[in-house]
Amino acid sequence: MKEENKILLKTFVSAGLIFALTMALYGYFAKDQFLVWKFIFHFLAFGITMGLVARINHRKKMKEEANKD
Repeated sequence: MKEENKILLKTFVSAGLIFALTMALYGYFAKDQFLVWKFIFHFLAFGITMGLVARINHRKKMKEEANKD
């Protein structure tokens, strides 16, 4: 597996899970009902966004290092 894909997946899972759990805890303390679809949406939406941002930043960093040499 390419390093870019590993970074994308790690960031996707970690950021998405942390954000979804945080939002679920916020809802719990605000006395909201826990909705699975909402948890999955938060996980996917935030995870995909952060994964793509991490991949773009990684590519930019690799290009800068290649130009440095």
